Amino acid sequence: MRNHHGRPRSRAPALLALAASAPLAQAMDFSWAPFAKVETRMYDNVRGVSDRNVRQNAEAAWGFDTGGGVNLKAQSETLTSELLPRFNFRRFVIGDNLDADEYQVAFNNDWLQERYALGLDVSYIRDSTLTNEFDETGAFRVDVTNRDSVLLNPTAIWFMNDRTAVNGGFFYNDVSYVDAEGTGFVDYEYKQGTAGINHRWRDNATVFGNFYLSEFQAADDGNRLNGNQESKTRSYSGMAGMTWQWDPTLETTGAVGWIASDLEFFDTALALVLTPAPAIVVLSTPAEASASGPLAQVNIRKTFDTLVARFDYSRQVSPSGRGSQSRADRLALNVEKRLSPQFSVVFVGTYDIRSTEAENIGAGTGTAAVLNRDYAELLGSVRYRINQEWSVSATYRHGYRQSTNLNFTDSAHTNVFLLAVNFNGLPNPFNPGF
Repeated sequence: MRNHHGRPRSRAPALLALAASAPLAQAMDFSWAPFAKVETRMYDNVRGVSDRNVRQNAEAAWGFDTGGGVNLKAQSETLTSELLPRFNFRRFVIGDNLDADEYQVAFNNDWLQERYALGLDVSYIRDSTLTNEFDETGAFRVDVTNRDSVLLNPTAIWFMNDRTAVNGGFFYNDVSYVDAEGTGFVDYEYKQGTAGINHRWRDNATVFGNFYLSEFQAADDGNRLNGNQESKTRSYSGMAGMTWQWDPTLETTGAVGWIASDLEFFDTALALVLTPAPAIVVLSTPAEASASGPLAQVNIRKTFDTLVARFDYSRQVSPSGRGSQSRADRLALNVEKRLSPQFSVVFVGTYDIRSTEAENIGAGTGTAAVLNRDYAELLGSVRYRINQEWSVSATYRHGYRQSTNLNFTDSAHTNVFLLAVNFNGLPNPFNPGF
């Protein structure tokens, strides 16, 4: 499944390696695997209140997540279908207006034939902005509300030979916020079409290129006085790169690209109107502009005997819940060390520089301006595996946000502690009776 609220998963590199040997048998195996988690979470500044905000104190919070679901899977040598219903109930003992009932249903399908592969992912997600603000709302949680998302992602891959594949796909994401009036969250639709090619240049090297056409359409943010006025951004982008498997322990990916966007928005200004009576009103007039810039991606993964390290860098433009697309440079270092067959520790460091696309030409005013910020996060986690199905984990996370909006700079610190019990059941075969 794709990562949350953003980008479709890429099937082409993995399926290219399987294309030459794809069998045609259709015997189906069915299985189900339950999973569940109980987690307590403690915040010292749950809403990310600014250090300089003397009108509102940092709010501590303590709550519990209770969730679970099941992975229903049907698989043959050419077809894989997964149905994943899940839920999470979040309740806070300390903290006001933070509770949430979260649900998700995902239906993922892959059909692999000798010369082509088809995929279809469909999902519905109801979640809270409390835990998903990082990408969508600038790590700013003063207002917490629920969000509904509908996602659709069909894909097709044609294997020209055992080394080359061309692919195409379409990604649709419809996001709406529940009872969000006055919060600054803006409903939006995001559509993206993709066409690309992958070629195994050597046994250990794959080159690729992709072209994207996307449209981001945001609803009225509620701050204008003269009607419903939607903004729209159409973007054209492309990336080319290479994945190189240096040896069984080291893999690198590098890619560069360019994006150009055409923006349609409403420029807002104060005006003196003489008829019918003199008054100062807010007028919005249609406006157009363009923006462009580079894209990049670097991934390095190194495996040692008991340690796995990964470094990721990306420069990208993506949709947001603030009425504008965001431009971001993101660096992340992830290190996982296995101390014993049961014990493992994880360290993650992230630095994310995010701003509103075309912020200097009017599209970045209003609520979209909260996207302009630097965000750094350090995370440490310890996990103990009791057996194949049960594990416990403890996680500490420190976040620091520095925002530069409305001609001033502010910052906020947040500390979070999580303690969880996890159950990941083994697959259980069953016969559906048909």
